[in-house]
Formats: sequence, C-alpha cells, structure tokens
Amino acid sequence: MFLGDHWIGTEPYGPYFETIGLDAVVGSVGDGVTMRMISDIKGVKYTEGRLLPYFFPDVFCEGGDPIGEAHTNWLKARRAILRSPLDRIGYGGYLKLALEWLDLLIQLLMLLMNLGIFMIQSKEQVHMFLHLK
Repeated sequence: MFLGDHWIGTEPYGPYFETIGLDAVVGSVGDGVTMRMISDIKGVKYTEGRLLPYFFPDVFCEGGDPIGEAHTNWLKARRAILRSPLDRIGYGGYLKLALEWLDLLIQLLMLLMNLGIFMIQSKEQVHMFLHLK
C-alpha cells in the first residue's frame, strides 16, 4: 500500500489494521513527520520510505535543483529515522534521470554514509537495523 494514495479506509493506526493482510506500507518521506507516519505503522512485514526528490522531469531539468532537494529532505528526516527506523529507504522515479546528475549520485552516497554513521553510533538502533536480538 502506498500511504500517500491508497490508505483511506484502512486506518493504519487503528486496531483492525493488522487483520487486512497487507505485506508492506510505502510512502513518500517529505520530512520527519511523514517518515514517522510510515515507520510507526505496525502489522506489516516491512515499511519503506521514498526520499525526495522523486526522479521525475519536473525536478531533473534546467533550473531544477535535485541536489538541494535531496540535501534538504535528508536534513528534515534524519532524526526521525533514528527514533523509529524504516525497514527500507529508497528513491522513486526514472533512474535514467538520476544517472545524468553525477553530483546528485555523490550526494546520495554521502547521505547513505551519514546514515551508516548514525546507525553505528547508536547500539540500540544498530540492533534494530540489523534485526538482531
């Protein structure tokens, strides 16, 4: 289920949500609030957040700033990721567009390294991230 489009009527925080049989909840991460909306849903096998920017032509064009959007989005979401981690994070859209922006790919690698450092610095979060008991 994509939280942004198809969740009406499912009440993901209600008492009967676990009984509807969804495998996963996926949603767009605009900031820490939307990240936690996704990660705090219980009763699914995994939760996934799609970080911004989506790889769509409206951002990946002349005058667009996908690098700035990626950086701003990360700054807004990173604390929430530590408080209640998602099972998966990623990006959505047309990968071909991202391949044309080498500086964006470097920025995304830096964000992933930043996430790794955060996770390593918090033993409890590392156990959650690696699914260790």
